[in-house]
Amino acid sequence: MKNQFATLTAVLLFTASIIQAQTSWNITGNAATNPMANFIGTTDNKNFNVRTNNQTRLTVDSAGKVGIGTTTPTNLLNIVNNGTAHALRVVSSIPSTANVETQYVGCTNNGSGGAIASRFEAMGASGSNIGVMAYAQSGNSNYGISTTCLTSVGQFGYGIYASATGGGINYAGYFAGNIYGSDRLSIGTTNTGLAKVSFANTDTNLLSMRVYANGANRLVVDGKGNVMIGTNTAAKGYVLSVKGKVMCEELKVALNSSWPDYVFSDTYKLATLEEVEAHIKEHKHLSGIPAANEMEANGLSIGEMQTKLVEKVEELTLYVIQLKKELETVKAGK
Repeated sequence: MKNQFATLTAVLLFTASIIQAQTSWNITGNAATNPMANFIGTTDNKNFNVRTNNQTRLTVDSAGKVGIGTTTPTNLLNIVNNGTAHALRVVSSIPSTANVETQYVGCTNNGSGGAIASRFEAMGASGSNIGVMAYAQSGNSNYGISTTCLTSVGQFGYGIYASATGGGINYAGYFAGNIYGSDRLSIGTTNTGLAKVSFANTDTNLLSMRVYANGANRLVVDGKGNVMIGTNTAAKGYVLSVKGKVMCEELKVALNSSWPDYVFSDTYKLATLEEVEAHIKEHKHLSGIPAANEMEANGLSIGEMQTKLVEKVEELTLYVIQLKKELETVKAGK
């Protein structure tokens, strides 16, 4: 009887061990598993959680949505990070060329600091390093990268933010094709005001804007606000420098000096015709009018020259009046 009981007990223990082996997983690994029958998860309408330090780190809900950092995922993969680290980092390293591809995606910061939704880095010892490469084709409207930036009144945001630093020549953005913008463009400033295109430069040693056409400089704005058309050198003391001809329908010059109506003042000392003749014989030009060599060397100031010409016209008018009076006196003496 005792032998039969012992035999039955051994059979039951063996059977239990087989059942246990079929229904449980070892924490040190398992062999001879059947992927169709063996799994970790739930068989009812319940979520599956993975914990560390007694905190839920990963959740797979009954609909198959995966949540990392959240127990209520709303997407097929939902990553929430309320800390300061990036939610996801993917690194691909190629030792032979020392190229490293790094991707950071989805960092949500509910505090007072900033948040980075997506960050891509590419660092290489040689060749071309591309942080983000996107293709879109075969559709009616194709967007390689599409972003939406929503802000409240008093805030500003960037649909795409890019920076370029380092000892070499760096470009925060490079576009090999057409660029289209339906609203304002701001470079160097976040205050666009009412302008469609805004440029700001705090370094007076750098050019604010340069426009090329047919491989040559056509328009330059330097860091001091001077504008150059057809030349790279600003004329000293002038805001606008143009190398070439200018045609316009109307030109208005605002004078900083007095208009020469002072010629008709009773206190104005009008040179005698003899003095005018002597000056012409000696200098070969009118008094107060630049000589030809001065004009060739320094150019012509429209406002100043117009003032001088009107001054001479008004002096001529006074001379004509004088001559008329002298002529009338001669006629009266006859």
